[in-house]
Amino acid sequence: MSEYPRAILGAGKQAGHVLCLLEWMGLPWSECLLFDDCYATTTQGTRNVRVSGTLDDGIHQCREQSLPAIVALGSRCAAARYLTYQKAVRAGINLVNVIHHSCAIAPTATIGRNILMMPGCVIGPGTSLGPLCCLFSNVTIEHDCRVGENVTMGPGTTLSGIVTVGTHSFLGAGVVCAPEITIYERCLLGAGAVAVSDMPSDTVCFGVPARARRPVKPGDDVPLESQLLDLTSRDFVS
Repeated sequence: MSEYPRAILGAGKQAGHVLCLLEWMGLPWSECLLFDDCYATTTQGTRNVRVSGTLDDGIHQCREQSLPAIVALGSRCAAARYLTYQKAVRAGINLVNVIHHSCAIAPTATIGRNILMMPGCVIGPGTSLGPLCCLFSNVTIEHDCRVGENVTMGPGTTLSGIVTVGTHSFLGAGVVCAPEITIYERCLLGAGAVAVSDMPSDTVCFGVPARARRPVKPGDDVPLESQLLDLTSRDFVS
């Protein structure tokens, strides 16, 4: 791995996953700087690593010192994670991927930046994976899939060929998607769901076969559309 993060924008469980993955790969995880808005109340982050400042402090420091970084905020903070990512992009931060060396990525696949990929993942030929995605262990994304930005997939998730997953979606552990279907934006597929047809946006879906059960609500693992619309009125770091 030629580049790895020297700073993590986040200090909770997701940041802990990044630190564990870096340690797993023999990289100097304990030297990473953590930044989180919890800094107002605590300077103690995940794995007892000190929190060095707020998220905005981190963006400023990464820009000033040209530090490679990764945004690592959990799925319950999906809107804040996206806002932080957009701030970092606009500030010109070098956002890097953390991908375990056991993962297999086809030569014709394309992946964005700020990707977290745990051991055993497979990305098939012709697949595109958008930025800010998090894939936990043993995710399989087969050929010619399209995965939007800010998508999280739990352990053992499987996408058959030519599946589209919309932005800001969350696929729980063991989800299976049949070929040639679409999971629309901000869709939450519960653990063990088997999707054999298109899943609508802004819904929580589960079951075998999966069906839409209710609209998404605050506190779910996907952002609300209103939260994302609110991002357009927020100031970015200049």
